[in-house]
Amino acid sequence: MIKWEDVSSFSRSEEDRTPKSWKLTVAGCFTIVVTRHTQYEAHDWIMRCEPWFFCHLLSGTKIEDAKKEAVQKVFEKLELAAEQLKNVM
Repeated sequence: MIKWEDVSSFSRSEEDRTPKSWKLTVAGCFTIVVTRHTQYEAHDWIMRCEPWFFCHLLSGTKIEDAKKEAVQKVFEKLELAAEQLKNVM
């Protein structure tokens, strides 16, 4: 079973150590990262999962909702890719 890993980093001066970056590694092939970003609002989560998403704003403001949304978006891309590959066979 794969699990989300807290990959947050903090400066020494930061007192608030609330996790702000999570990574999910899938089958050793790709990663999904859900994180906060300084160029977005404090309640926003963004995702990265190359090659499909680089800095994609998620609608969920709670981390668990943002993680689920990120996985769903990647799953949709994988389904589309699999369907297109089936047509080549």
